[in-house]
Amino acid sequence: MASIYKRENSKIWQCAFYVPDPVTGKGKQVRKSTDCTSKTKAQAAAVKLEEEEKKKAGAGEDRSQRIQAVLVKAGEEAIRETLNAARARAYLSEIVRISTGEDLPAFTVKTWLEEWQRRKAAVTVGPTALRYKASVNAFVSWMGERANKPLESVTIGDMRAFRDFMQSGGRTARTCNHYVKDVGSGFRSAVREGLITYNPASSLESLPTDDSIDRQPFTRGEVMKLADASPSQDWRGLILSGAFTGLRLADAAKLKWGSVDLAAGVIRLIPAKTKRKKREVVIPMHTDLRTFFEGHPISDDPADPVFPSLANKSISGQHGLSLTFASIMNAAGISRGKTRIVKRADKEKGEIQKAGRTVHARSFHSLRHTFTSWLANEDVPEELRMRMTGHTDSGVHQAYSHHEVETLARAIAKLPGLEK
Repeated sequence: MASIYKRENSKIWQCAFYVPDPVTGKGKQVRKSTDCTSKTKAQAAAVKLEEEEKKKAGAGEDRSQRIQAVLVKAGEEAIRETLNAARARAYLSEIVRISTGEDLPAFTVKTWLEEWQRRKAAVTVGPTALRYKASVNAFVSWMGERANKPLESVTIGDMRAFRDFMQSGGRTARTCNHYVKDVGSGFRSAVREGLITYNPASSLESLPTDDSIDRQPFTRGEVMKLADASPSQDWRGLILSGAFTGLRLADAAKLKWGSVDLAAGVIRLIPAKTKRKKREVVIPMHTDLRTFFEGHPISDDPADPVFPSLANKSISGQHGLSLTFASIMNAAGISRGKTRIVKRADKEKGEIQKAGRTVHARSFHSLRHTFTSWLANEDVPEELRMRMTGHTDSGVHQAYSHHEVETLARAIAKLPGLEK
C-alpha cells in the first residue's frame, strides 16, 4: 500500500509504493508527488497513483508473471537450439497479446502485398495504380507457394532472382527496375508499420538501362503525313493534339470541351497521371490546333468530349487506340522504329512463355516526345517545358527532349574560338 511523506521544508505530500517490474517480475519502488498539501487528499491521490502504475505494469492481471513465463520458454528453446523464426514469432505474438490484448498482425508475403496494393489504389489513380497492381501480381505469381510464407521470409536474393526472371522474358532493365521499386515500396511500408525489420529490396542495385528502347520523336513532315492519313476528323484532331500539346493518349482522347478555352487560346486540364495531386497543366494553343478546333463541331456542354468517336474506346486491345494509331503510321508509310519482344511469365509454371508482345520505339507516345523536342529546339526554357508537359522531374523530362542536329550546330557555333 502507498505511503505518504513530506520532504524537508516542503508543504507538498509525496508518496511511495512498489509495483512489479514487467520483465523481471520483481517489485520496484516508485516515488511520486501527490501535488496536495492536505494529508487526507494526499492519501487518496497516492492510492490512485499506485493503481495507475500497477495497471501500467500489468500487476492487476498478473501480466508480468505471464510475460516472464513466455520469455523463459523462449530462452529454454534457444539454449536447446530448437528456436526457429516461426516459434520466435509465436512467442512474440503471445507477449503482445498478454500486454495489449491484441493479436500481433501476421501477414504472409501475398496478404501483405495485396493489402498494400489495395491501400495504394485508394490514394493513387490511373496508370500508376495499375502499375502497382501489375508489379504485385507479378511478384506474387513468381513466388508461387512461397508467397504464403511469413512476410519476413523474403530476402535480397529473392528480389534479385525475381528481377532476373522478369528480365529473361525480354523486359528492359528499366522496366525490371520498376518492378523491384514497386514491390520494394510495399516492403518499405511494412518496415514503417513494424511488421518487418528491413526492406529486402533496399540494398539491391539497379540494373544499367542501356538496353532500353528510347522513344523517338516524329519530324514535322511525319506529323503532317500522320494527320493526312487519319481515317476521321476525330483522329486528325487527336494527332494534332498529341503533337501540339504533348498530352498522353488517354488524356488527349478524353479531352472535353470544358478544357478547351478558345477565347483565351489555351487548353487547361489535370492529366490522369497527376489527378490525385490536382496538378493542372495550361498549354497555349498552336495556330494549327486552334484552327482545327474552330472548324470542328463544338458543343456548348463542357462535359462533352472533343473527339466523341474516340473518347470511350480502350487504349489497348486489338481494336484499341494504340493499335489503330499503329495502322495510321503504316498507312502514312512511317516506320515504328526499333522493336523488342517482351515475353510474359506463366503464372502457373513460373516459366517464361515462348510467345510475347512486340514493343516499338515509336507510337502515339512519341508525339509527346515530339512536342517536348520542338519546344527544346526553339530554345524554350526547361522550366516552361516542364510546366506544359506536367513533368516534375528534370531527369525524366530530359529524356523527352531530342535536339535536332541544326539546333546543336547553332549551339556549337556560339562557342568562342581559340584565336583572339
